[in-house]
Amino acid sequence: MTVACEKMVRYVLPWIRKEFSIIMVNELKLSQVKVAKKLEVTEPAISQYLSSKRGDEIKIEDEKIVIAVREAAIRISDDNSGLSREICQICRLIRISNAIPDVYRPKVGAVEEFDECVCDTFE
Repeated sequence: MTVACEKMVRYVLPWIRKEFSIIMVNELKLSQVKVAKKLEVTEPAISQYLSSKRGDEIKIEDEKIVIAVREAAIRISDDNSGLSREICQICRLIRISNAIPDVYRPKVGAVEEFDECVCDTFE
């Protein structure tokens, strides 16, 4: 059995990174090199996020999530020390908001599967 976190890392984390990349490059006008450093990934990874070769397996359009991702991207662009915290907060928000569209449920899993997640208990 695949645990909930594995599915989040496989499908949701790339979507989050893709959205961060788009916001940082297109809106905040950071170079791909700077974005790669801020997101702690390679420069080719940023290129792939921007060209939809990565992070395109799911799409989340929930307005609350989209706003949270944008605000997190801005905070990360100012100071990347909170990258893990920002990603965890978005993941948590996605889980509690049930924001993953039903069309992706066969890939990502049922909402109940995420009840086992204990990330909220760690600081």
